[in-house]
Amino acid sequence: MPPRSGPWRLTQLLQVDSAHGSSWQALINQRRVTVGTWIDGGLVKEITRNHVLISHPGGEIRLVAGQEIYADGYSRPKIISLTLEELGLDSSASRLLLLQRIAAGQELLIMHNGMPLARLQPMPMPEK
Repeated sequence: MPPRSGPWRLTQLLQVDSAHGSSWQALINQRRVTVGTWIDGGLVKEITRNHVLISHPGGEIRLVAGQEIYADGYSRPKIISLTLEELGLDSSASRLLLLQRIAAGQELLIMHNGMPLARLQPMPMPEK
């Protein structure tokens, strides 16, 4: 098994113009990188408008925007950013109800556009 490198999260691809022409840069793990940059155990080999290729001790990984991936291929799904309003929590009364349910230790199912996004389950509290 290769050493654990990463994770790498690609959040932005940038085309930068200079006196020598244009080149691609990327924002990975909140750092701006170019070809040849070492980041979290991997070497940036290629940056295009669609992906970044990272070489690491176990091989190569192709990153696409919004993806978080480890050298062993384990990948987390893309992040979906939502506002409270998009979750139907557009009033202070609905936000208060949510907080009350959390405080009462109730399970919550978070939905968006009729699709379940997450299930929050209460943690058992140790008895004193």
